[in-house]
Amino acid sequence: MPMMTKRLPKFHHPFRLRTILALAFAAQVALVLIAAGYYAQFQLRRVIEREIDSRVTAYASLAATSLARIPFLGVFPPDPDSRMARFVRQSMRDFLAQTRLTRIVITDPNGRVFYDSRQQLLPGQEYVRARIDRLEFQQAVAGQPAAAPFFEDASGVPFKAAYASLIREDRILAVVCVEARAESLAALRETRRLFWTIGVVVVLVTVGLAAGIAFTITRPLEKLRRAAEAIAAGQYDLPIEARGSNETVVLANTLETMREAVLRRERQLHMMLMGIAHEIRNPLGGMELFAGLLEKQCDARLRPHVEKIKTEIRTLKNIINDFLNYARPARPNKTCVAAAAIVQEARSALGQKAEAVQWDFLVEDDCRIDADPEQLRQVFLNLLQNACQAVAEQAEAQIRIRIQNNEQECECIIQDNGPGIAERDVERIFEPFFTTRHQGTGLGLALVKQYVEANGGRVAVTEWRSGATFRVWLPLCRHHSETS
Repeated sequence: MPMMTKRLPKFHHPFRLRTILALAFAAQVALVLIAAGYYAQFQLRRVIEREIDSRVTAYASLAATSLARIPFLGVFPPDPDSRMARFVRQSMRDFLAQTRLTRIVITDPNGRVFYDSRQQLLPGQEYVRARIDRLEFQQAVAGQPAAAPFFEDASGVPFKAAYASLIREDRILAVVCVEARAESLAALRETRRLFWTIGVVVVLVTVGLAAGIAFTITRPLEKLRRAAEAIAAGQYDLPIEARGSNETVVLANTLETMREAVLRRERQLHMMLMGIAHEIRNPLGGMELFAGLLEKQCDARLRPHVEKIKTEIRTLKNIINDFLNYARPARPNKTCVAAAAIVQEARSALGQKAEAVQWDFLVEDDCRIDADPEQLRQVFLNLLQNACQAVAEQAEAQIRIRIQNNEQECECIIQDNGPGIAERDVERIFEPFFTTRHQGTGLGLALVKQYVEANGGRVAVTEWRSGATFRVWLPLCRHHSETS
């Protein structure tokens, strides 16, 4: 007979262990890839920026040096139509052709334009970038070439600007600004996209590998879980295989030892119960036989007492049968049966107990369930007996029975108008040997729960304050659920 222990609270995690392992491994790889990618991008950008800075700054200094060699006539800038101005423009066009620069602007130390290779700014206008790059422009005025931060044009193309001073005879005549397209930085964006593509592919491959590794690790644990559930359900016949890692093998051996110990204990208990039943049933049979003979031979005044003896003998026999049925449950012999017919048979088996009850029987759907007919009949017989006992003292005893199709299950509802169940007893009514009546073994509802669960169903009490409502859910026959 299984020992009753206090149930510990369940902390159910929504994910399986293999899912957690796969996600954890993939998350670690993804984080490493992201960190490595950002670090590589950061370092690569620094190297590219330094290279572009040095190149553009060198071009600015070279342009300023070239202009400084031109013998100006004491005034800068010269007259736009003068020979000297034309010579400056030609020199800058040649310089642009020899370099990768996109623009050259020459300003005075205050940022007023002398020359613009694109001819977007007229002489005397303000060079706006000199105000944006104020620190770099002032550094160039002080005689130190400087490169400004990157900027983008309207189409998003990155550019780099650098400033250098035009000095002659220790006098700063002008500031040369050069602009160049940052092609290497544009290529860096393509590299970033490539990194992301590689990262996504690696993460997907990692998820697949992690899932495979997690499945390999958790498969033995999944088998152990199913074995533990089978033991908890009272199925002790199947041995437990010890495969996997050392820890899994130790756990499997421990479960196997426990299974064998429980199986030995169950067999010993069954043998003991069979012996007790045999030793008790034989005297009870003799007592019942002699009580029958005594009833025929005794005086009429003693016959009610003899009938009482026979009733108590039958009660003892029923108690022994319930005890043996609970301690040695038979495996269900399932077949497709009509739920309504089984309930009607159970109600008819009540005999005189059902005559004083007003029955309200409603079958909403033709439910055919996959269950053992004998065990199912005992389930409803016990539930209806309890309901009849609950309403026995009511002025108008009423019991309602509802049978309905609930998606993939057949739901059977038994409701009475009795006094209900004390709230402190609701959690224990399905425990074996728990009863609130002076007579009874407390095995009726325990057998109900055992038989229902053995047939793949569920049972619960859903109302207990004003009368009691028991609900039984049982699986529909496969062909019946498919056609419905």
